[in-house]
Amino acid sequence: MRLNARMVLGLLLLGLVLVPTAMATSGDRAVPSVQTAIVNFTEPTRVGDAIVMGPVVIVHDDRMYLHELCTTVYRFEPGVGAREVLTIFACIPRKGETVEKFTMRTDRDPMVGCAVLTEFQFAGDPEAHGVPTVVE
Repeated sequence: MRLNARMVLGLLLLGLVLVPTAMATSGDRAVPSVQTAIVNFTEPTRVGDAIVMGPVVIVHDDRMYLHELCTTVYRFEPGVGAREVLTIFACIPRKGETVEKFTMRTDRDPMVGCAVLTEFQFAGDPEAHGVPTVVE
């Protein structure tokens, strides 16, 4: 069977459409690719390379590839929404148990004397997201 240029082009286009669709729908997670949570830090807390306090929006974009910038933290203004970008970093994904509500884990930095966000996890998601101590 001979393939002409039109058939080859058609097959390539079909492949370009079907492969990303298969990649996007495969896997064991039924969570959105972009997840957000509004969080109120009641004390100064280091998140990535920023010290934050007050309301922020944490946005995680699962469409980013491993080791790429996937998490953005914005200052949040009630009644207005997300404002300025405070920090952007590549999270450290870790499989865990599914949680019912947004969860954060913090530690204490003895050098700076403030809380440090070490991990966060969105409701309904079995994946936790570690926060790197050094942000590139």
